[in-house]
Amino acid sequence: MKRTLLAAVAAGAVVVLPATSALAHVTVNPREATAGGYAKLAFRVPNERDDAGTTRLEINFPPEHPFGSVSVRPKAGWTYTKEEMTLTAPVKVHGEDISKVVTKVTWAGGTVNPGEFEEFEISLGPLPENADSLVFKALQTYNSGEVVRWIEEGGPGGGEVERAAPV
Repeated sequence: MKRTLLAAVAAGAVVVLPATSALAHVTVNPREATAGGYAKLAFRVPNERDDAGTTRLEINFPPEHPFGSVSVRPKAGWTYTKEEMTLTAPVKVHGEDISKVVTKVTWAGGTVNPGEFEEFEISLGPLPENADSLVFKALQTYNSGEVVRWIEEGGPGGGEVERAAPV
């Protein structure tokens, strides 16, 4: 009985620890979307510092899967910029060839204070048909000048990393 209880407690700890660490970085919701469709994504940005506010968020789109359409929901107190690149081979969106795509969206000008979080929303698509997941590398800048790079991808089998990118 003690072994069973100990095993149950240990298993519970394994489940709780990853969930706790997941709260400590930039995330994207929803976690799932339909391949070939469009999605509204919300990037949740918690402020993890007691002595500085988050004043900038940069979201980089996966270069191997360009999106034909990217729209940004305006956020009060923040401005945004979209960076584009010209593709070597155009992608088709609704029967039209698109040769310029957004590669990055950056929000600046507002503040996420200590102990608070904000969500930054975009609508994009079409989502690739040939990808099981998409990685959006994020950079979070504090008014202290510190930049936290949420860009690491999990290892084989989805291993945990210190500065995980939103997936």
